[in-house]
Amino acid sequence: MVLGFLSSLPQQYSTVILLVLLLAAFIAAFKLMEMVFETIMVSVLSAGAYIAFTRLVYNSMPGLNNILLFAFAGASLYLGYTLLASAYGLAATVISIPYRIIKFAFKGLRKAFSSLMSQAEEKKKSRKQTENEKEVKEVVLDKMKGDKDKEEEN
Repeated sequence: MVLGFLSSLPQQYSTVILLVLLLAAFIAAFKLMEMVFETIMVSVLSAGAYIAFTRLVYNSMPGLNNILLFAFAGASLYLGYTLLASAYGLAATVISIPYRIIKFAFKGLRKAFSSLMSQAEEKKKSRKQTENEKEVKEVVLDKMKGDKDKEEEN
């Protein structure tokens, strides 16, 4: 199936696809070997720490079963920690995407709400100002009526 797909493509494209796949295989192999060598190093260090501890504290050589047990325990703990750290990193990335989307949406809603509030406040101020102007006009008109009434009485 894959060979049929690659043979149907032009030579340049199939070469590029094969090179990309080869690069991906090398990267995967490198990561796998890196983890294997780190695990071996941790198991050797765990066994060495146990050997050093029993040599210094008990002044004797430990048994092979105990050395292998500590090596296995160290490697198991290291692999568990590595897998949990990877899972945590993946989960943090997956969770951060919806969080950023929601944060961006709320930011837009907050801006829209603040602009609506400022418009409503401006309307209130303009209404107050027109009411104050009406009151001033009424006072002036009342004074003018009062002056006319006084003139008519005289």
